[in-house]
Amino acid sequence: MENQEHGKVESYLLRANKADLIVKYYRDQEMWPDALRIAREFVPDALQTLQKQFDEYQLKSGAKGAYSYMAQAKDWESQGDYRRAIETYLKVEEPITADQELIADANKRAGELVAKFMVGEEAATLLEQIGERLVELGHGQDAGELLLLGNRPQAAVHALLASKEWAKAKRVATELAPELEQLVDETYRDFLKNQGRIGDLIDVDVISAIDILIERGNWEKALETAKQQNVSMMKYFRYGTLQKIAPLLNEQKVI
Repeated sequence: MENQEHGKVESYLLRANKADLIVKYYRDQEMWPDALRIAREFVPDALQTLQKQFDEYQLKSGAKGAYSYMAQAKDWESQGDYRRAIETYLKVEEPITADQELIADANKRAGELVAKFMVGEEAATLLEQIGERLVELGHGQDAGELLLLGNRPQAAVHALLASKEWAKAKRVATELAPELEQLVDETYRDFLKNQGRIGDLIDVDVISAIDILIERGNWEKALETAKQQNVSMMKYFRYGTLQKIAPLLNEQKVI
């Protein structure tokens, strides 16, 4: 042990049926992946306690701890223990690390494993939670793709809308969740109205576009738009208004 010959120590203690001493040795050396590996294979009763100790150690390790979690999760994957892998990936969070991209990568991998290896309501709930976190991290498109992978088209639409991925949200709704098509259209229209994007709004809701132009006092543009889109302007006119815009009406020939 003093010579740090870890492989020899492990081999010797295993032959002596002292796996618990190997776990303690690796833990004391802060070789947590090896400690967890031995516990998993030879001392399963000690695994839960060791995992808690590892988590406490990670909290004190900062960014180093986050990467260690990533390595441990991949190890769980290689062992086919996908539930533990998912749980470990989801531990890559603040305050252990402030690296938003690393957190997103961990969530994406966890979500992929959920979609592939878990079923039922638990899987659905977990996928939606991961999707929400990815949206918060600015990865709405990834969230949408992940939710589609897990056969959650409605949740995918909401994730894409939250990330303002309008075209993708519309396509998913049209193909897989037609009951949400109206919601997609309304959300997009409201976004354009709030942003004052008249040009885009004309293509999806010309009446709302004209309303905004009139609110801004831009009657000339409103009348021009109405003429181009064959929209009647009569509902907007009062006697006083007609007097003010009569020259424009004569020019645009819009009723």
